[in-house]
Amino acid sequence: MKKLAYAGLLVLFLNLPAFSLTLDALPAYQDEGMKLYIRGTSKLQENNFTEAASDLTKAVKLRPDIPEAFHNLGYAFERCGDVRNAIRAYERALTLKPAYPSALNNLGYLLASTEQDLLQAIGLCQRAVQLSPNTPSFRDSLGWALYKSNRNQEAAEQFQTALRLDPTFYKSYFNLGLVEYTSGNFS
Repeated sequence: MKKLAYAGLLVLFLNLPAFSLTLDALPAYQDEGMKLYIRGTSKLQENNFTEAASDLTKAVKLRPDIPEAFHNLGYAFERCGDVRNAIRAYERALTLKPAYPSALNNLGYLLASTEQDLLQAIGLCQRAVQLSPNTPSFRDSLGWALYKSNRNQEAAEQFQTALRLDPTFYKSYFNLGLVEYTSGNFS
């Protein structure tokens, strides 16, 4: 009898129309800045970096209190090739939220890649790893900053740690090979 009752309830729920939740239905999402932040973030996920940067720029003007919006704006700028504004956006995210591992990592990686400030890049990446030690991409970024600073042995250790954490993290295989090649370890 219980099975029949459960089956009846299941059929009833499966035939009811699904509840549709929109951003407008939630009070926290009703301000325009939050809507632009969400729309810009969605465009990032679609790899539409130019429109993402546009929406997120507007979002941070309306809601300068959201560190994630500045972080995402930094990433959008970075993907558009606007390094200067990417750095500024990441720095603003870190001003609002100093212990923000992803912003620390992204800013550190960007500074290392552009060789603007390798010491700062290493420090930022180290802090990201301290906050989130089991994140392979953070280990890889720290390895990259160390590699760019000619600290190949330490870089190799970070790439190896990233690969222990995630054996499918292909980027660290490439970077580890680069370190070995640069060090003359051709085998």
